[in-house]
Amino acid sequence: MSTTLPSWVQNFFDGFYAQCDLRWPAEYQKYVAQGLLNHLRLSPGARVFDQCCGEGYLAQALAAEGCRVWGIDQSSRYIHTAQHLTPSGTFVAGDAGTYAPDVELDGAVNWHTSLGYGGQMGALALLRQLTTSLKKQGLFVVDVRNVELYKQSPLVSIEHIDTAKWGTVQMTRVGRWEGNTLWQNWNATVDGEEVWAQNDAACFHPSLPEMDDLFDNIGARRVTVLGTLDAPFDKGNHERMIVVGQKI
Repeated sequence: MSTTLPSWVQNFFDGFYAQCDLRWPAEYQKYVAQGLLNHLRLSPGARVFDQCCGEGYLAQALAAEGCRVWGIDQSSRYIHTAQHLTPSGTFVAGDAGTYAPDVELDGAVNWHTSLGYGGQMGALALLRQLTTSLKKQGLFVVDVRNVELYKQSPLVSIEHIDTAKWGTVQMTRVGRWEGNTLWQNWNATVDGEEVWAQNDAACFHPSLPEMDDLFDNIGARRVTVLGTLDAPFDKGNHERMIVVGQKI
């Protein structure tokens, strides 16, 4: 069991979602990996930590760029896939809020907007472990949803449609804001038939000042903030906020 995640997150990602076998397109893998390495100022041979690594598609792309990769995810199914995709990597199924690689890292990443499922304290625990093994002055990247954009509407609706190996998966999330916590009702269908649902699932989304406070708490500072890997952040237009930090 995770110390930073509610049980529904573990049940969902290690259960239904892991079975979907949703894949990153190869060109997207390469784009993200190269963009992250550019912002982390890393070259081939660098040691990189992929926290909350999922099925390991980012780790696979980082390895293809010549990096040595470590990954952690609470889903044992995801870790099985990640290790298969990148045999040279080191992957652990466990609690990302308590795990850090036992090597000095050159860079670290928390991608996939996975920071806030454990609330503000969970986010702090993840950030602390993200940077524990990072070398001094080392850079890291955190990817979250842009709370300023989403809070322009009192009700939030997010929909994703993907093709899994056994059907069309449609994820719908309808939510409301309470402070910087988004409470959502999740619904998943496969070829139109409901297969999973969860009401009142909470996720903390830090604003930029709150992210700065979290960084201060772990002994880090913000270097820059991006809206995409190719563009600076505009809080009124970008769906995501990509923050580059540095361990002090």
